[in-house]
Amino acid sequence: MQEQILKPRVNLTSLGVEDVRELLSKGWMTHDAMWFLHSTAEVGIHRTNEINHAAVRSMGLVEVKRIKRLLGVERVTTPEQLEEFVRSASALIKPRFMKYELSFPEPGVLRWRWEDEQCFAYQGIRSLGLLDEYRCGIYVRVEAWLEGLHLPFTMTPDTRCCVMHKNGRCERTFRVRFPA
Repeated sequence: MQEQILKPRVNLTSLGVEDVRELLSKGWMTHDAMWFLHSTAEVGIHRTNEINHAAVRSMGLVEVKRIKRLLGVERVTTPEQLEEFVRSASALIKPRFMKYELSFPEPGVLRWRWEDEQCFAYQGIRSLGLLDEYRCGIYVRVEAWLEGLHLPFTMTPDTRCCVMHKNGRCERTFRVRFPA
């Protein structure tokens, strides 16, 4: 019997970048959510938070290297370069379902903001009933990017708690220090 090779019925080259990004991102987010759910059941929320942060940090450090290579960036040494890098990186990875605002209110300052309970992590953790004990990993990814760019920073507020259910929004401001 001769082996049959399945051919896709859709011309994959005709798919839009946005559609492919959305599919891949949703797959990754589903895996992340299922990992979190099963890990919490197995080892508890506190240990799951620790493992999640370690994994996100490691992933972010690898990711920033890949993005630098893709964008042809060797180093980021000015606020303008940082803004260009972060905007470009965000455009590469942000699917439509991630409804955050990214702004640069002054040189060397990044602000991520999630409004009106649109944060995918908040929605997932709320459905599990773990908001009070959850420690958000989203900003750990941003921290890893800045660390991978060798840029010292401070984050305000300096918390890992999910504040969406208390404030109706979640916001972190990163102040980056550049060499003189």
